[in-house]
Amino acid sequence: MATDFNSALGLQAGDEPGTLILDPRPEHQVAPDVVHFAILTAPLVGKGRLLRKGKRLAVAEGEVTQNGELVAKATVQFAVLG
Repeated sequence: MATDFNSALGLQAGDEPGTLILDPRPEHQVAPDVVHFAILTAPLVGKGRLLRKGKRLAVAEGEVTQNGELVAKATVQFAVLG
């Protein structure tokens, strides 16, 4: 299912592990040369990595770049279930 979603958005696997590449299309924009935030979170070039995983919590970060320039960054915390 994730593959279908990625394909529908136009995402492709990047050269490095954990990297996705998106060539923005007109339907991804909210104004000329402005990509919708929801599309940025399903990245232009995105890299994610796990920073720490404990028994109950995990912390990860992600970065989105365009032409080598950082355009978005997030650090998130997740509950570890099970």
